[in-house]
Amino acid sequence: MNGHRNRIVRVILLAAMAWSALVCNLACQGPRPAASPWATIPRGICIWKNKPFTEQDVAVVAKYSLIQTMIPDGIPWRKGTDNIALKIKKHNPRAIVIGYKNIVVHYDWHADPAIFKTHPDWFIYDSQGRPAMHNNRRPVHDLRNAAMREWWIGDVHRLLGTPGFDGILIDAITKVYFYQPIIDALSPKEHEDYTNAFHRMMRDTRARCEGRGLLIGNCLRAIHEDAGLAILRAYYDGSYLEAFEEPMRLPGRTVLPREEWVARGIDAVQQAGAEGKLIFLTLFPGQFDQNDVADVKSRSAKGEAIDFDELYADREYKIALFLICAGERSYLGYQYSRNAADDRRLWDPDYPEFHKPLGPPRGPALRNGYTYTREFEHASVYLDLREREGRITWREPEVTWREPEVTWRKPKAVPTLPGASQKQCQHPDPNRTPQSEPGAAIIAALHDPNRAP
Repeated sequence: MNGHRNRIVRVILLAAMAWSALVCNLACQGPRPAASPWATIPRGICIWKNKPFTEQDVAVVAKYSLIQTMIPDGIPWRKGTDNIALKIKKHNPRAIVIGYKNIVVHYDWHADPAIFKTHPDWFIYDSQGRPAMHNNRRPVHDLRNAAMREWWIGDVHRLLGTPGFDGILIDAITKVYFYQPIIDALSPKEHEDYTNAFHRMMRDTRARCEGRGLLIGNCLRAIHEDAGLAILRAYYDGSYLEAFEEPMRLPGRTVLPREEWVARGIDAVQQAGAEGKLIFLTLFPGQFDQNDVADVKSRSAKGEAIDFDELYADREYKIALFLICAGERSYLGYQYSRNAADDRRLWDPDYPEFHKPLGPPRGPALRNGYTYTREFEHASVYLDLREREGRITWREPEVTWREPEVTWRKPKAVPTLPGASQKQCQHPDPNRTPQSEPGAAIIAALHDPNRAP
């Protein structure tokens, strides 16, 4: 009887020792180090496809920190689309995925085209009764119509509930003020009413959709007196930017020199970033020309040789431009195409610069006229807007070895058996805050200053 009891005690003691050793080993490992938001250049991508994304597509897209794509509605005219957001999150749970909604243009690929026929009063017409059209193809929303605003806000609210999506890009805000078809169709008083209706709709959208996801506006543009900062601050969690180097030309208004246009944009992005706004700065390779883009895509589809290094020859300048104004929640978009059905090298350019260690900035950029400099931990950045020249001097991270500090603490007494030994291990600092695991609350994590890219 005593022998049986001793065997039971021996098993219990061995189990206790094994558990103690496991806990000790886990303690010795300590918390996992947090990744720096400046580890490499933070990148974003705009991407769409008229048929389901392949697993390879998803794996490639998921390496980006910010992804703007279309929200699938499961409606007849969107057959073949799928929810890429959920697939992306399986590869990269910390990715920020945002959808799309246009405030002015009624695109039939993300809004029911039948609405134009069933609700003709929701659209703008000129004094002759002709509808204002975008590119002579798509009608323009009349924001003055209360029913139209209610439909639009409700649609944004619905889209923000799509699983896997963290927010939505609200596009064409500058068009509310400066779009020629609207200017031509409306009198000055009508246009004033139109812009007032825009603000009413955005206030209602902010109130209705609060807490459902990020509202990212395409609102920062140098054409505004304050580059759009007031609109950004009033309604949006961040701004998407495009045509950053292309001054808008409007009748009766002086066209800004390109370098002044870009400098105003840089200043706006710097201010918005300092205020904690998300920035998605998309910079097109080279000078954007629709005909050139169509030609490159056509030749690529035919299997003709494309000189991709020449296509992306200005990447150092564009990266420098981004780094001069980037904040902690800024992302660079740099791609020739946004269609995942095209050659991957057109929508996912991959160069060594995107993988080099960057490190946090050592301060804001310094400006002298139209030249800028900025220091990062592992890079020095120079930018000349007049010459369209950018230089980045990369520095390899210094690798230093330091003898680890070892703190020994007497372990709690654990009964030992003859011939058995109990090891001590290094324990972590009890005052150290453990690194939390990345969770599903991507929106909350976005505002964490220690958030990994």
